Amino acid sequence: MIKGKGSVDYADGRHVDFVLFPIDLSRAERWLATHGLALDLDQPGKVATTHALLMAHAALQRAGDVNGLGFEPWADTVLDVDLALVPADPTEAGNSDG
Repeated sequence: MIKGKGSVDYADGRHVDFVLFPIDLSRAERWLATHGLALDLDQPGKVATTHALLMAHAALQRAGDVNGLGFEPWADTVLDVDLALVPADPTEAGNSDG
């Protein structure tokens, strides 16, 4: 299981933190698959910028902070994205869906 957290800096000066949950990662993976792109989680510290933006968009969309914008128009409003993915222990409280 992978979890993450990060932040985006918008062109309008806002700085927004986010937490990446498995549902966000799933949404990002589905978007990448429909566009013929791969998501390589074997090296979580080296996620490509587009992938990081996509995961940030999924997390922020869930949280209601993308102003109804789809990925590409939203990404055009972002100056910087910071994302840290970490493997999560499935036995740790809050990490299991079972």
